[in-house]
Amino acid sequence: MKVFVPLFFNMFSDVKAGKGEQVRDICLDTLSAVAAKVQWEHYRTILKRCFRELNLRPDKQKIILRLICSILDAFHFMKPANDASGNSDALSEDIDSSLTFSLVTVSSDKQQYMQKVVFPQVQKLLGSDPEKVNVNINLVALKILKLLPVDYFESQLSSIIHRICNFLKNRLESIRDEARSALAASVKELGIGYLQFVVKILRAILKRGFELHVLGYTLHYLLSKNITADMYGRLDYCLEDLLAVVDSDLLGDVAEQKEVEKLASKMKETKKRMSFETLKLIAQSITFKTDLLKKIISPVSLHLQKQLTPKLKTRLEMMLHNIALGIECNSSTETSNLFIFVYCLIEDTITGSRSECKENTQSSPDQDSTVRKTFLGLGESGSQNSYILTKFALDLLRNRLKSIKLDKEDEQLVKMLDPFVDLLRKCMSSKHASVLSATFRCFALLVKLPLPSLRDNAITIKNVLMEILQRAGNSNGHLVTSCFKLLADLLRGFRISLSDNELQMLVHTPMFVDLQTNPSPVALSLLKTIVRLKLVSHEIYDIVVKIGELMVTTLTESIQQQCIQIMLQFFLNYPLSEKRLQQHIDFFLANLRYDEYP
Repeated sequence: MKVFVPLFFNMFSDVKAGKGEQVRDICLDTLSAVAAKVQWEHYRTILKRCFRELNLRPDKQKIILRLICSILDAFHFMKPANDASGNSDALSEDIDSSLTFSLVTVSSDKQQYMQKVVFPQVQKLLGSDPEKVNVNINLVALKILKLLPVDYFESQLSSIIHRICNFLKNRLESIRDEARSALAASVKELGIGYLQFVVKILRAILKRGFELHVLGYTLHYLLSKNITADMYGRLDYCLEDLLAVVDSDLLGDVAEQKEVEKLASKMKETKKRMSFETLKLIAQSITFKTDLLKKIISPVSLHLQKQLTPKLKTRLEMMLHNIALGIECNSSTETSNLFIFVYCLIEDTITGSRSECKENTQSSPDQDSTVRKTFLGLGESGSQNSYILTKFALDLLRNRLKSIKLDKEDEQLVKMLDPFVDLLRKCMSSKHASVLSATFRCFALLVKLPLPSLRDNAITIKNVLMEILQRAGNSNGHLVTSCFKLLADLLRGFRISLSDNELQMLVHTPMFVDLQTNPSPVALSLLKTIVRLKLVSHEIYDIVVKIGELMVTTLTESIQQQCIQIMLQFFLNYPLSEKRLQQHIDFFLANLRYDEYP
């Protein structure tokens, strides 16, 4: 203590800016390691020396405050608390919080010293520059307060957080950024159990004009700095407060102000809506329970019952998209529970009725009952807009099907997914292309499994696909592409066929007509399946001629390989007259020396 501690302090203080930072960091680690082992009298001496250095070397305030933080982290004069019942509500909400007095206590003499001697010095530093917020000083203050009695801690905490939040009203961006950094560091130090406390103060202070934009941006910043992937369930207690901020930012007057170009260019808080990302962070951090999921979706479902403008519709879809991303990242989301949630949400929205979800999800009675009660009326809008929630649920289903192993031998998985066939078949009656495309994508994954309902309904599904293709007419968009993909999967996986009329209708769709000028891998895949099944039509013979020409002229290797496979399958499966066979042979011989660069 008399030799090495002064030596390390001198080495720590003598390092010049830009030189020897590694030595300074080693000294800092060494001093904090020493502080973690010595008795109280020596610990107090080290702490006194830190504050003396702070007064003597104001130019090194930042690094000395870092040292004080490390020394306070090394405080080890605690004993188990005999009675934790007097803790604050926030502590009971967050048992894993870093608040040490929740599970341990400090003897009264040491608390007295920290409260009467050390903390007043920090308070003086806090008030030394009323125009700026200092992250490190606030951090030191919180570390000391955590060692003090709970009632004193809570009385001082409010004033510290209020002071930081007031800086967010400043017009200078640099001041607001520093205040956000201080708040994020404070939440990290206190534990996520105090996030609600901080958010309530933020909402009380930032209430008008540009401050509301700052509020939404700041909430995202706090979550992004304090939320980790394994932190599910830690935001359950404050979900309503968080959603109130998001709702105001995305769907309230604040959102309308962000549409004004002049305002959006003035501040970084208005240039980008961070609340979409906030929704993702919230969704990945709550417990995957139906009542909480209903809360997070409710702002969207309420607006769906109103008349939607194109901008508002896009905003609601973006909100649901980010919620879906969060749910996929949520480590508490079990596949079986997700399937139940998705099933009931689709059932509720596709029918638009108040009826209970049918008991065909093959889940446990208790679990299923909970979902049915909670989701009653969620699709109550029964309106033209409920399809947006249907699309959201279908996307959740598809994403989960893509992320898990679809094992044909997994009887439990097959049993869980089989009821979805009938539900998805109902979705195919939707008049909305987005719902139809999402439904086809889900079916495309389900056909990989031996689902009894899919086997029984394969022909019905094929007929619906043909009707949709017929209605699509000359369209060549995503819906037709999804139809072609699913139709090819059904033809390959089940004993179904196409009638002559259906075959003729297919080959006259734009995707087949434009094969030479705009070759589609999806159309080629479907054609390959048709040829493999030996479905005979004179149109097939004509298309194969085009395929031969495309095989020779295309510059895309994957397209060329598909054409080769189609031609080979055609020659093996289809009867050819001598004249037609000779035409094909002549074509190949004529193009043996074909040069793509004449």
